[in-house]
Amino acid sequence: MTVAVVIAGVVPSPDSSGSALTVWTIVRYLLERGHDVGVVVLLDKSHEDPGTDFDQRLTDLRALGVEVRVVPSRSGELYEQMNVDLRSRLRRIWRPTDEELFPSLTDARSVGGAVEELGPDVAYVYGWEAIAATRTLRARIPRLATVVDPPHLSLLYRWRALPSHLGRDAITGLIRLQGRLRHQPRLMVELLNECEASANLAAHHAAWLRSRGAAGCEYLRTPVEDRPGPGWREARERGSGSRPRLLLIGHLRGISTQDGLDLFAESVLPRLEAALGPDGFEARLAGGYEAPLDLRAALDRPSVRFLGHLRQPDEEFSAAVGLVVPTSIPLGTRVRIISAFSFGCPVVAHEANAKGIPELSDGDNVLLGRSGAELADGFVHLVRDAELRERLGTRGRETYERFFAPPIAGARVEDTLRRISLARRRPSDPASVAA
Repeated sequence: MTVAVVIAGVVPSPDSSGSALTVWTIVRYLLERGHDVGVVVLLDKSHEDPGTDFDQRLTDLRALGVEVRVVPSRSGELYEQMNVDLRSRLRRIWRPTDEELFPSLTDARSVGGAVEELGPDVAYVYGWEAIAATRTLRARIPRLATVVDPPHLSLLYRWRALPSHLGRDAITGLIRLQGRLRHQPRLMVELLNECEASANLAAHHAAWLRSRGAAGCEYLRTPVEDRPGPGWREARERGSGSRPRLLLIGHLRGISTQDGLDLFAESVLPRLEAALGPDGFEARLAGGYEAPLDLRAALDRPSVRFLGHLRQPDEEFSAAVGLVVPTSIPLGTRVRIISAFSFGCPVVAHEANAKGIPELSDGDNVLLGRSGAELADGFVHLVRDAELRERLGTRGRETYERFFAPPIAGARVEDTLRRISLARRRPSDPASVAA
């Protein structure tokens, strides 16, 4: 097959966000399986990503043997041209247009053209903005649409996280939010149903979309590349240090990461210091961007070290006593958990994360907690119980190999792409036999 991969906002990369890593893994897997792959990246003017610069990421992607096309987004012009009179504002609140709900619809012609120039049999489209930007391809090129977070929920949790709901920003955000809550789910279902196949990488979001009318939206497990390989256990044995390491990872502008770090600073860290002593462990925070000032002040403790963005966090996963994921909002799926599983790194996580990853089983492959106190106690148990560390690490690695390794999770993506590609070909088409 010839596959066009479409993504918005980021370049597929092994050293960036969870979405960039997921798509990078899929691209590599399809190439290894002998398929031709082209990538279309929709990028707006405000693009910013920590770590390796944009040009280097393009170079890394092309080095795989991929034809890459970058399409500059024109969606920002939509806001520049908006009328700001009261009547127009009220109309946008009461009945926003499809373009106002998904501005990348304005890029559909240019993105669709870039995809068609690649001459694909099928398209793998990742993310809501990319799906909207490929709308002109409906009934022309079969698409597998893959999403994660419902965008209106991300806005809702960001609004809830504001320090005050009485300020201008909070009120403006609430007005924008209520329009999206009423209208965006309808359009989301439409966009998915226009595709030949659709999926969500978080199990609970897939179920919610099906309940709203996206009948074919299935739960696809997130493929993550196997960086440590069969030597994962030896790497962990080499990585152990003198002070127990607790690893927190995620870029610091993400609402899920910020939510977790707030809980960590408020409830987890004080309990850890009381149990282990301020010098009895080291909490290592890996992630790009600067933390908000209030959070940085709360984490300004001898036991905390900010690592910044790490292009290859392999050593951190191998050396950590455990990865702690304190995110308490049930949003999306945490790729960092799956990455930790691949390294045999034990995981302590808030139970909210099991909604997106139902393969998490408390006491078997992970320790789940409902509060900061339970998360802290889980890490203390890891520090004090070598047998528990070994068992959780082994079971986490087994879970990764069974569900999330590319030969398993990537194969399901490949099978779906092949199925919808063949379904669109005429029975007499010789290419359908060769595929």
